Amino acid sequence: MNAAMLLRCFIIQGIKSCPSPEENVGVTRDGAGLFGGDMILTSQQEAEDQQRGSITTRRWPNGVVIYDLESSISSQSKAMAAINAAFDDYGKNTCIKFKKRTNEKDYVSFFKGSGGQKQFPKITSIDSLGTPYDYGSVMHYGSKSFTKNGQPTIVSKKVGVTLGQRNGLSAIDIEQMNKMYKCSGGPASFCNFNNGLCSGWTQDKSDKFDWTLRSGSTPSSNTGPPSGHGGSGQYVYIETSSPRIANDNAKLVFKGSKSGVFCLKFFYHMYGSSMGTLNVFSGNKQIFTKSSDQGNNWKEVELSFTSSGAVQLIFEGVRGTSWKGDIAIDDVSIIPGSCSGKPLTPAPPTAQPPSACTFDSGLCPLMTQSKSDNFDWTIRSGSTPSSSTGPSSGHGGKGSYIFIETSSPRNSGDKAKLELSVPVSGSSCLVFFYHMYGSSMGSLNVFDGNKKVFNESGNKGDNWHKAEVTISSNKVIFEGIRGSSYQGDAAIDDVSVVAGNCGGPPPTPTQPPVTLPPPVCVDNTVYADICPSLASCGNYCNDHKVWAQKNCPKSCKMCPVCEDNTVYADICPSIASCGNYCNDHKVWAQKNCPKSCKMCPGPSTPAPPPPPPPASCGKSPGTRVIGGVDAKPGNWPWQISLLRGSSKSFSCGGSLIAPDWVVTAAHCISTLTASYYTVRLGDHNRNLNEGTEQDITAKRVIKHENYGSPVLNNDIALIQLSKPATLNARVGTVCLPSQDEMVSTSSTCYITGWGKIKHPGSSHTILQQAKMPPVTNSDCAKKLASSPGGSSLTITDHMLCAGVSGTILSGCHGDSGGPYVCQTTAGNWVLQGAVSWGSPRCSAAERYTVFARVAKFRNWIDQKMSS
Repeated sequence: MNAAMLLRCFIIQGIKSCPSPEENVGVTRDGAGLFGGDMILTSQQEAEDQQRGSITTRRWPNGVVIYDLESSISSQSKAMAAINAAFDDYGKNTCIKFKKRTNEKDYVSFFKGSGGQKQFPKITSIDSLGTPYDYGSVMHYGSKSFTKNGQPTIVSKKVGVTLGQRNGLSAIDIEQMNKMYKCSGGPASFCNFNNGLCSGWTQDKSDKFDWTLRSGSTPSSNTGPPSGHGGSGQYVYIETSSPRIANDNAKLVFKGSKSGVFCLKFFYHMYGSSMGTLNVFSGNKQIFTKSSDQGNNWKEVELSFTSSGAVQLIFEGVRGTSWKGDIAIDDVSIIPGSCSGKPLTPAPPTAQPPSACTFDSGLCPLMTQSKSDNFDWTIRSGSTPSSSTGPSSGHGGKGSYIFIETSSPRNSGDKAKLELSVPVSGSSCLVFFYHMYGSSMGSLNVFDGNKKVFNESGNKGDNWHKAEVTISSNKVIFEGIRGSSYQGDAAIDDVSVVAGNCGGPPPTPTQPPVTLPPPVCVDNTVYADICPSLASCGNYCNDHKVWAQKNCPKSCKMCPVCEDNTVYADICPSIASCGNYCNDHKVWAQKNCPKSCKMCPGPSTPAPPPPPPPASCGKSPGTRVIGGVDAKPGNWPWQISLLRGSSKSFSCGGSLIAPDWVVTAAHCISTLTASYYTVRLGDHNRNLNEGTEQDITAKRVIKHENYGSPVLNNDIALIQLSKPATLNARVGTVCLPSQDEMVSTSSTCYITGWGKIKHPGSSHTILQQAKMPPVTNSDCAKKLASSPGGSSLTITDHMLCAGVSGTILSGCHGDSGGPYVCQTTAGNWVLQGAVSWGSPRCSAAERYTVFARVAKFRNWIDQKMSS
């Protein structure tokens, strides 16, 4: 019998009446020699137990329980450990204490025996002291505690509850003890989630998704717990399968009514190969964090914390890189007092900043949007809407931040100003984090009153940077200036102001005074005498790019070159007039056709127009593939065939994503010698010369550097053509997805290629097409695991699966590298996958077709194309 249960029996003898919400099955009453659990009662106690009401006020004096240990148990180390653990449980949760007997008359005796053998009476009424009936009490027997045939002997009238547990005092056990003995303290909360979210617990509204209650295993394989802590009951967890993406967060909040020192205890489970992070906050202060796979078992946490106001705890689960990242918690208790029983040494007082803002709760009280600018700053969590620019999360990997959204209708040079009032006199230290990632990044300025004290311009990489600036006025202005295109989302986060200098003299501004004229393609007359000498002075122009670009652009040869690349001089004008091609392929167009596409940098050049749907990419004139049908000529104008060697033998498929760039599979690349490959565009029947074909040799071959880690992962490659393709009705480009874009399982998607139409057999001569719906990675992994040889392979978040279970519809040998496209609501086709692998026998009845998930490589593609 659990020691805590036994001790509670001693403490609560004789409680008054209230209805019992359960029924006993097959239990009869034996009036003589009653046993209360494994506690043997005297004849007088039996009589009192029958009368019940006569001992409702009996308590151990001062809450001190006197006990004695007989030799039969004092020498048993396991038994003593359990008893001492129960003593500790009471000591930490109640004001009840245990004292070893000297000569006291009334005491409790612990001894080793066989326990009670008689059946228990049905107690029809108890006094719960104003608490709800406690199905999870440590005193509660389980539903099959007295069974002889495996059938329940105690059945709850309430559906879906778990009867009893032996993990220690429940929250209601503790509450009743504290009420009975009028303890001044007590638990702020205990929750085992068996009856849902407990009082004081709520789902937060400022996150991406909610925690989920569950018993048993989570739906996904190889992640999450098999059951609640202790082997039964419910728990809460974050479900990381689709539509969740990396860094999505879920927050579970507990709010109490007390302040002071508390002991937090809980169990967590973090099992999965793509595990994210579990954070715990007391207010805004992080008191616990754990990341990565911790094994398939529950682990206990016990830590003390201090709350100056009413206690508020936030359990935040952050999704990792794939669906194998289910995080769970269970058996959470918040108890007044430190975990050690000793008072916490208070931290030395620190000066509170007159202003601090994380943007997690919106715009802070001392901040306002300026009225003297072109647009406002925007608060956001997660990635910004545009690809290849802006942060993916707040500073520290979580929470909100504030940024300038530089997409349409913003124009080059537009400004957004955020004003911060500083309610302190004298010098202060302004601390903040900034993020400036994007190929067309503008500028971030900070003004101390009217004085510029901070300036950064240009792409600073996809990470957060810390800045500290000494200020002296009562007004700070953060100014974001839009660059030459939409890829210029600048952000700030964790802004604080602390009295006193930052530890040194105010930094020298990196720019001349703001009154200087804007940069043009001549040297600033103020510096006309020194610009030439600076330009010849080693790397001065490169080391001081921001200043040089503004003041010595001519001498430092930094004037914008507004000319098209001569290689593409013939096609740039036609591309610019080809619908929205310039917008749909901004990285390529910015580099090669800036003049024709009106993308030349400079404050006087208008930004490119917004990319309204439908785009020029992904246009099909029509509405391998095992189980497929013949495609109509020109239906899929981005489809290419990859030919090898001087014989131009067909090997793989691919997709045209720009006039001179192709996406294919990494496993299709046997050598990085570019001249070995020829890309054929505009083909339909491989056995006929239809006059629409364009054969272009490769100029550069780029195989993903992490291909095959793990096996078959990152199966993607790029081929740059030696000259751009001529775009026409039979040759066109497919649209690319944004980074980390998710594909709905209800999407309309097709696979195309010249792969085998049956296996075994040879590749087909006429381009094939087949409609194949996406399937979730978890379903894909389950089918894979049940297929021959599938246990050695893994479905990662860099893979996308599709197919119709039980059919032969599948990609097959020869389809490799080819397109898997899904249609948008505007009718355009987006390249969501590049055919990678599947069933060796080309059958979806065995395995789904697996593609390289192009959305996971969008940033990689942009970076390689622009390098």
